[in-house]
Amino acid sequence: MNLKNLKKDWEDSVDTMFKNRNLHPDQHNTVIINTFYTTFLKDGFWEHMDYGDGFEMIDILAFDSNLPEIPTENVRTTIYDIVPELKNNGTFKAIAERLTNVRMKGVGVAEILLHLLYKDSDFNFEHDFVVSDMNGEIKKFEGGCLKSTKLANFRQTDKSLKLYFDNHDFFQSHKKSIVNENIQWWTNNGSEDRVRGYLSEVYPMLDNNQLDTWVDMFLNNIGSPKRLNYLIGKEIYKLYQKIDTFDFFVLTKPSKNLDVIFISDVDDEDFIMKNVSFRVMGRRGGDTNAVGDGYAKIKGVNIK
Repeated sequence: MNLKNLKKDWEDSVDTMFKNRNLHPDQHNTVIINTFYTTFLKDGFWEHMDYGDGFEMIDILAFDSNLPEIPTENVRTTIYDIVPELKNNGTFKAIAERLTNVRMKGVGVAEILLHLLYKDSDFNFEHDFVVSDMNGEIKKFEGGCLKSTKLANFRQTDKSLKLYFDNHDFFQSHKKSIVNENIQWWTNNGSEDRVRGYLSEVYPMLDNNQLDTWVDMFLNNIGSPKRLNYLIGKEIYKLYQKIDTFDFFVLTKPSKNLDVIFISDVDDEDFIMKNVSFRVMGRRGGDTNAVGDGYAKIKGVNIK
């Protein structure tokens, strides 16, 4: 078969695959879908010329029956390993990172590729990742915000931090000297009333039972910022989950191993502490993130 005919067969096969998966530019008048489609079409063809297995890749991706269901439990994997039949496919491995990096404002890394790799996906702009009638929230591996309130202009953290804790941020953990200084201040000045006052002002949406629980978590982990960040961070995650109504959460990494972390159960402490870190933003400072105070940041933990 000459190159012209081979290219025509490739284009026809890619068109059929994208239409089968509801990801074709003809089905969605969006820049992101067109960019993803064009990247797959052009880069895939030339990588197939080197590896010779591009049509096998298309045959696998074209039909839901060949693809895995979305995980319903916490799992860490890579883009390369999601579909076992593609693990040794040279064409896919050559273009996966480029496909992962297709993004635009409002659509993060790997969103479109994940739609292609899991069965029963339904691309739309209402949620990041709709699959098997579940809504997924996708954030970049390097860090994303978890909001605790819908009010983007809510500003209270810095005022409450100064009033109750004399500007000591007990969620800050990256400098041992600061942690030690915080503990020393707490030994001399700390009290349950201070914690309750701070939390009730920064998180006014909490009912009395929730507030009692948060106060206990804070008091019991003053000297363990990492665990304190996890315990309060996961509760902020749950507040965010109610606001944005998602069923599961995904962190994606667009470089090297193309890590993917699925979170279905944020209370699974062993998994979360190993794979994810929370940073509760106890101090706003000059932070310009467009979310209201009381938010946390979540990011993946690199594993060598």
